[in-house]
Amino acid sequence: MILGTDISSHQGSVDFAKMKAAGASFVICRKQIGYYGDARFFEYMEGAKDAELAFGAYGVPFPGYDMQRQYAKFIEGIKPSDLDFPPEADVEKRHKLTKSKAIGDVLGYMHRMKDWWGYCVPYTAKFVWEEMYSTAKGWIDDWDLHVANYTTYHQPYYIPIGWGYRKDGTLVPVQDSFVIWQYSADGNGRGREFGVSSDDIDLNWMKEEYYNMWTNGGTTPPVLHKAALDVPKEADTIELTMRRV
Repeated sequence: MILGTDISSHQGSVDFAKMKAAGASFVICRKQIGYYGDARFFEYMEGAKDAELAFGAYGVPFPGYDMQRQYAKFIEGIKPSDLDFPPEADVEKRHKLTKSKAIGDVLGYMHRMKDWWGYCVPYTAKFVWEEMYSTAKGWIDDWDLHVANYTTYHQPYYIPIGWGYRKDGTLVPVQDSFVIWQYSADGNGRGREFGVSSDDIDLNWMKEEYYNMWTNGGTTPPVLHKAALDVPKEADTIELTMRRV
């Protein structure tokens, strides 16, 4: 598993050389939230590339609003080759829409990203996904997952049902259900260690075969890893925190 971070303007000024020295190999930066761009994205992109960190970007779609406009804000000023990893759709926005309307909107956003880069990864947590978007099984058959689940356990404990079962009802082992795992964030007090101005920082593990494939120019996913996760011991000792959505 490869260690990395995800950040937004909430992290303030960032010393990417320090982030790399702390053990991070990649950083995924917020590019867009709703109709707006992240004010520090281009600063972060330049700094990350200068530090030779693999670089990715995520957007936060707001269902119920114009998805084409939100997608346009995401790609504004960047090209696919600027990203080492697929664009991510951070699906965390609570709403008062029907699930069918909300997930339809988000899917439209994700398909635009996929058409632009060649692939797209949804980034979400079990409870907000199932409460606000979908309880259907089989999402794993079409989309790989960046899961947010803060735990001291050696692998994610809560996986959205769509990645826990295939469309035919087959149970998916936890280690095969995700490609990136955000394991620590709010309250971890590790921001300074990783070179950011905020007290906390989102920390992630990425499966090595995906990291290697994407950073070498691939766009389609490899065969899902079937062996037990090789997660460094740090994941057994991190502080338990809760996702804020």
